[in-house]
Amino acid sequence: YLEREGIRYHPDLVLVGFVLNDLTEKIQLVRFGGTGEGFQLENTFKGRFDRWADRVALLHFGNRLYTRLRFGSDIQRKAAEIELMNIKTLVDQPERPEYAQAWSETLESLENLFEFCNQRNLPAALVIFPYRFQYDDPEKLAGPQERLMRFASERGIPALDLMPGLFEAMQAAGLEADPALPVVPDVRLAA
Repeated sequence: YLEREGIRYHPDLVLVGFVLNDLTEKIQLVRFGGTGEGFQLENTFKGRFDRWADRVALLHFGNRLYTRLRFGSDIQRKAAEIELMNIKTLVDQPERPEYAQAWSETLESLENLFEFCNQRNLPAALVIFPYRFQYDDPEKLAGPQERLMRFASERGIPALDLMPGLFEAMQAAGLEADPALPVVPDVRLAA
């Protein structure tokens, strides 16, 4: 997307926000043994027939029924639970083969993105966002962030892991890891 669209706006800086579901969502894709093509492909690059078929009432009803059977009446809540379970599994069992393949693809994509920027003298940095459950034990649960920071450091990519600064600010303020509470930490950019 940066190569096709974003570069047209002549950015001064590219910030790549990385959330752990960027990695776990890959496992759901066909090329990783899953059944999906990914949200963007399924919803953006449809052909005329696919768009027409989506409008057919019977197919629409069948899709909604299948989704309800799979996720229950609160589809968003169930999807969020499944996503969180996948993230927790990634953190707890990083050696699983599907995660190794997802890491490989993800890091290759990041490398390509930063190389694209580097070839155009376009400053770029990586910003890593934590999941709330990681604050329960940041030292034990920071494996994915550490891996991303190592990756960035080895390539001279400026990177910012938000977890240490947010955790420190929350402790200093006596706050729990509640996403509804605004916390503006004093965080530093690391290379």
